[in-house]
Amino acid sequence: PNPSYLIKSISEQGYSLETSLADLIDNSLAADAKTVEILVDSDQEPFTVYVADDGCGMSEEQLRSCMQFPSASPDSRRDDSDLGRFGLGMKTASFSQTHCLTVLSRERGSTQFNGRTWDLKELEAGEWRIIINTEGDIKSLISNYRKFSEQSLAVSEIFEPNTIVIWSGLRKF
Repeated sequence: PNPSYLIKSISEQGYSLETSLADLIDNSLAADAKTVEILVDSDQEPFTVYVADDGCGMSEEQLRSCMQFPSASPDSRRDDSDLGRFGLGMKTASFSQTHCLTVLSRERGSTQFNGRTWDLKELEAGEWRIIINTEGDIKSLISNYRKFSEQSLAVSEIFEPNTIVIWSGLRKF
């Protein structure tokens, strides 16, 4: 299917901001996260939202798979605690709120983050093209997140995220 049409269609599936965030939090809990940090950078419009967790994180291959449409078969076995079924939840929830979704992740214990970005602007040419974030992109995104997190009142000195979901431009708020 035309990627731009598909993204625009799934973005109108009735998710509210609250249910979208709940979907991401569910993913964090399924990844064994003990802490989930949700930050909204409202200093400039459109707002940027960060959802970071200290769960098990993802390898490069797991991240690549997670960002596919869909990323799982409905016939696949899953844990009883996993509410996901089709591998579309994070993407559908995210695109209901933004047109630019970035996921940075590393496996727990690793120092190397990997990143992927779906940007509707890139898909409007009609080709499925995901951005594989460069090391420089990733460092910049993490630096922006850390600066904003450190300014937060709820910051914990021991919190080290393994996955950071970034909504660049909250479009329905």
